[in-house]
Parts: sequence; structure tokens; C-alpha cells
Amino acid sequence: MYINTENIKLYDKELMNNNQEFITNINIKAIEEYINNILDKHSEICKYYINITENYWSVSFNVDNNQLEELCKSMFQINLYKDKNNKSIIIISNEISEYQEWANVHKDLIKKLK
Repeated sequence: MYINTENIKLYDKELMNNNQEFITNINIKAIEEYINNILDKHSEICKYYINITENYWSVSFNVDNNQLEELCKSMFQINLYKDKNNKSIIIISNEISEYQEWANVHKDLIKKLK
């Protein structure tokens, strides 16, 4: 499923809230595919859904329903924005840094974004 690039919001620095910001020249469709591929690669540890109307991924541990509290506490988001020059801007919420289990997912995500 692809994000509608027409609906991607312009980035506002006030949205940062101490999260990790990556500004890249990679086009929106390629970024979407890249993020999906990384999350699919780590499917043994994470599951995710894409909110295509708000342009973000919600990622959680791939755990059983009896571990719902841990699932909720460990969730992080990847938000997609664009700037006035149509550069793609990715914001990864800081929750990704709070759990050691996310280290490899985080490393793979930012590899291409830096």
C-alpha cells in the first residue's frame, strides 16, 4: 500500500519534540519502500502498521496478546513529511532508543538516511 504523496504535510520544526530528524533527497516513494523493507526484514522482533492518511508507521514488538502492556510501552513511530523543496523528512520517535531490542532496527533505518 502506498502513501498518497499529495497529502504529505509540510514539515514544521515545532513537531520535533526531541525526536530524531533526517532530511534526505530520497523521493517519497523510495523512502516508503525503504522503511517497509527494513521493518519487514526485522519481522521476528517487530510488527507495524501504516497510517496512510497521517503518513506514519507505528511499530511495536511482535509479542503475544498477553504482553499487551509491553507492546504499548515499546511502540515508536516513523513520521514522513516534506519540505518546501519536496525533500523527504523522516522523524523517528525517541522510543526507539529506549529499548536495546530496537538497536538493529534503528541502525538499519538510519543507515541510508544519514
